Amino acid sequence: MILIMLVWIFILSGMSFVSLLWYFDPFSDELLAIFLLLSSFILMGTSFLSLLLYFFKKIYFRWGVSLYNVFSSLRQAFLFCIYCIGIIILGIFNIPYILPGILLACILIFVELLIQSL
Repeated sequence: MILIMLVWIFILSGMSFVSLLWYFDPFSDELLAIFLLLSSFILMGTSFLSLLLYFFKKIYFRWGVSLYNVFSSLRQAFLFCIYCIGIIILGIFNIPYILPGILLACILIFVELLIQSL
């Protein structure tokens, strides 16, 4: 049931992301355009990557996965989308993104380890 919901979230957020790219004028309100595009990108990327990670875990654990693996895949996909958006924002502002990208990756890895230890 959760996997079907993730597929629907991916389809709907992908359609909203594409329609925002085609029909929304970003020059009328730049802050709203960035917020809408980033939120639809986060939803689309998280749902797609969580499905992908779930199926990789399913193959790795020999089809013996539980509901915990779905939630951990969702969390890891969300953190990866945050990392991708952080790198994109660093590139937009012309900041050299090698060292800040490594720092962001380390922070997100430590957040993941903190959540796993709970």
